[in-house]
Amino acid sequence: METIDVIKASMQGDEFRGFLKGNIFKYISRYRKKNGVEDLHKAQWYVEKLTEYEMDQQDAAIYTGNGDGGN
Repeated sequence: METIDVIKASMQGDEFRGFLKGNIFKYISRYRKKNGVEDLHKAQWYVEKLTEYEMDQQDAAIYTGNGDGGN
């Protein structure tokens, strides 16, 4: 199990979203002064995790009948 999975399991949905968004903001806001492109790659990794999470949430809502299918 990866660390990100342990973190996700220990948080509620909004907490996990906030964690991901906070890391995205951190790496984007500091990239020019700290680690350059490496920080942009880290931000991108967190964007990918947030995208995966949101897609999973959307799929779960549609599957359970709690979503509108994106309409």
